[in-house]
Order: sequence, then C-alpha cells, then structure tokens
Amino acid sequence: MALITDLPPEVRLKIYEFLLVDPIRDGLRITLTFDPLDSTKKTWARARCVQSDQPHKEGHSAHPCQIDVSPFTLHHLNFTDLLSLASANKTLYLEVSQTMYNNSDLTYSFGQLPPAAKVLKSSSAFTPLGRYFDQHSSMTCAMLISLVIHDGPAIMTPRDTKTIVDLVNFRLPNLRVFGYQIDADTAVSRSELSRGSYRRISRSFRIL
Repeated sequence: MALITDLPPEVRLKIYEFLLVDPIRDGLRITLTFDPLDSTKKTWARARCVQSDQPHKEGHSAHPCQIDVSPFTLHHLNFTDLLSLASANKTLYLEVSQTMYNNSDLTYSFGQLPPAAKVLKSSSAFTPLGRYFDQHSSMTCAMLISLVIHDGPAIMTPRDTKTIVDLVNFRLPNLRVFGYQIDADTAVSRSELSRGSYRRISRSFRIL
C-alpha cells in the first residue's frame, strides 16, 4: 500500500491545501479566550463565522471574519484534519505546519482591561496575545502571515497601538496582512480614525 510520504512533495502540498477547503468554506474557527487577571486560565471552543465569503491566502485583507466573541479572545481557522495528518510523523508535521499557520487567519479581540489589571504595570490589553506567541516557537510564529486586531468599539489608544506594533515587529517577522477592524455600528467613522487619538492607529494598521 502506498503511503502519503511516497508521493512527490508538490502532490502532498496539494493534498494539504484541499484539506483547507471545507473549514474555509464553512467558516470553521477555533477560539481561545484568556483571563487578563490570571495567566493560567484560558478556554478553548469551536465557533463558526457567520460570513459566507471566507478569507484565504491573503488573510483578512478582503473579508474579515465575523464571530461573536468576548474581549481577549483569539480565533483562527479550524484545521482539525490537517492536525490529524501532521501527527502521523515528523516529516508530515513539518510540511503540514507550513500550510496550517500560513492560512490560520489569526484574529485578536481587543478589550479594555478591568480595573484590577490596570494596577499591574506589566499587564496590557495585549498581554494575552503575547502569551499566545510565547506558547509557540519562533519558527511557528514566523509562519503566521496575517493578524487582525478586532477593536469593536474603537477604544484603542496610541499607547495600545505602539504595544501591538512592537509585539508584531518582534514576534511576527513574515507578517503580510496587519488589519484593524471595528464594528459596523461603531459611532467612530473611518475618517475619524485618521484624526486625533487614532492618527497613529490608521498609520500603523491596514483599516478593514
């Protein structure tokens, strides 16, 4: 019986890409919610994007994913089938990982820190995102090519902007899409995002 590892690398790559079709089409996502007050607490769950057109290759550049999640939550494409394949052996893991993380479409839901967390000088609204990166090797982080910050009510400050830009520059060397997303019903208009306290945000992010 022929094994998948017996196939040419270019054929295996096509198989990995086919395994992305269903989760992209169906909007299948994995969410990871952090507790900003307790670094040991995090909750995994499955979710589904309500949007019919899903991003691919270029991340959220054209079609931001729409999921109702709480602040301090990350969500990305659910690639269960690829993970199962990657667990077969080291060779497949190395190959499949490239496809998975290149197409993860990582999104972070920004939020306002509770008062108890604000007294911790080392804590910021992006601390959970930093913890997520810390849980992955530098090689894995280098495979992440898209990141969207979902700031629904548009409350991010210039200081927050500097924090996330520094974090991205340090941990995501191959980032291609860096998006900033607000809710459609947010009172702040896109023109207002380029003025006042949001001037640095509009310069640093690709507004979606």
